Amino acid sequence: MQRIRCVGQRLAVLSLLPTLILATSASHATLGGAVTPITGVSTQQKVNRQVNQQSNYQVHELSIDGTVVREYVNGTGTVFAVVWQGQFAPNLYQLLGDTAFQRLGAAGRAAHAGHRQLQVQETDLVIQSINRARSSSGRAYLPALIPAGVGLDTIQ
Repeated sequence: MQRIRCVGQRLAVLSLLPTLILATSASHATLGGAVTPITGVSTQQKVNRQVNQQSNYQVHELSIDGTVVREYVNGTGTVFAVVWQGQFAPNLYQLLGDTAFQRLGAAGRAAHAGHRQLQVQETDLVIQSINRARSSSGRAYLPALIPAGVGLDTIQ
């Protein structure tokens, strides 16, 4: 019985390995922070990066091994929203920053066991996260930093 538990624990750790690799490199800016150069990406990972200029903001899209992270950057260079979708969740601590990540964690502790959808809905911060087997998606934004004329349906 002890051997089965040990093997199960090893499998659990190995199943997290792609997430841990992705976690070190998925994002290059923090919600509410300035965009910085991408660091920590393994040479073995397939990485695509592009920047799309809109009228009053930019969308920085980073795709690493099938997970896409979009950072919405306003005219002052501040990330006002982030969106992610793929097989594995990016490092949400790195993506959201300390304060927003703690607030998401508090929402997770308040949720019932087994819930895979978390939401923070406050006047200064909105986070929506859905996690299923081999699927993770979500978005987070700071309402006060969204440029004029940019609708919430744009942040996806």
